Amino acid sequence: MVSQQKVESMLGNLERYRAILPGDMAPVLAQMARFRNRLVHLYWQVDDIAVYNILHRDLGDFDRFTSHIRKFISQEEEDSEP
Repeated sequence: MVSQQKVESMLGNLERYRAILPGDMAPVLAQMARFRNRLVHLYWQVDDIAVYNILHRDLGDFDRFTSHIRKFISQEEEDSEP
């Protein structure tokens, strides 16, 4: 099982990316990480309906995340051009 200390550490790491990601993304990413940990470490407790709902409702969160990362990278490349 994932310790509370590891969860707190992961949430702290998400805070570092506030400049890249909007504030409403941190809780989404934290929830993703928690669910990932449950899938990996406590897979026998995972509810099939929850997995189904995530696959049909929340996959757009990955698109939002990659969109923000791409935007940040593009801005960094523009800022570094002479």
